[in-house]
Amino acid sequence: MQKYERGSNRVSASRSADLAFSPTARKGLFILGFQAAMDGFEITKTYAYHDSEIVLTHNIQAADPGGWVVLEWNLMILSAEWPAVNARTIEKDRGIFRGMRVDLKDSYKDLLITLESEMPWDIVIVPIECASQCESGFEKTFQGWTVYLAHPAADLPEIKFRVR
Repeated sequence: MQKYERGSNRVSASRSADLAFSPTARKGLFILGFQAAMDGFEITKTYAYHDSEIVLTHNIQAADPGGWVVLEWNLMILSAEWPAVNARTIEKDRGIFRGMRVDLKDSYKDLLITLESEMPWDIVIVPIECASQCESGFEKTFQGWTVYLAHPAADLPEIKFRVR
């Protein structure tokens, strides 16, 4: 089990991940930023909470321009509405796409979850499903969506995660 060392924001099982954070608060706005670096890879995450919107911004720098970065997002939504890539609803419940924006709508909670970037990414979307035994045999239940965003490490664009 990982333990956090009090006051240092250091994960004991990590090789070097000091998770330095800096909170900022103003009326109606709260911003929390985290930074970590290891082996030529640096990431800065900034969470901004403002009114009814949450914006998560990633800024990623990688020393190896020939590598790839893949971000994984596991998103639970109550309605089983299919995601949209670049404002087009996907035609199957999984697939590989190229785009700058992914939208997931939860009509039960009246929420819109958006992943967006200024540059296109390779996008893989798959449902999160669970098989369980029931009185009539087995059933498959929908749990949410996994969205993978992949991009070459050179010139990585920011990703913004919004909940409205």
